[in-house]
Amino acid sequence: MDFHDQGFASINLNGADLSEVNLIDSKLKSATLELANLYGASLMGTDLTEANLHYTALKYANLENAILKNSFMEYAYLDRADLQRADLTNASLRYANLECVDLRGTIMNGTNLYETFHLPITKEEAMDRGALFFV
Repeated sequence: MDFHDQGFASINLNGADLSEVNLIDSKLKSATLELANLYGASLMGTDLTEANLHYTALKYANLENAILKNSFMEYAYLDRADLQRADLTNASLRYANLECVDLRGTIMNGTNLYETFHLPITKEEAMDRGALFFV
């Protein structure tokens, strides 16, 4: 599916199978994607500000330059996702699986990384970028 450069603010895609979908540069601000399958999705530059990505499968997803400010990504499965230069300001990734995630250049001001699994950078490096580790 190709929804490149589309606007879907506040859309409810709870539990949707969007594997391999092209949402490059789309606007999904405040979208509900809880329990959705975004395996291998192309989300480069996508605005997911305040999106609900609780328990969302984002394995192999490309979120390079994505805007994830204030997003709720608790328990998200991000194994091997590309988050290069993504903006995770004030996002909550509590209990998320970050195995082999590419975090080069990622903005983490106020990002909650409490009890994340397989954080690919040191806790000190994450804190230097502004990440937090609290309940």
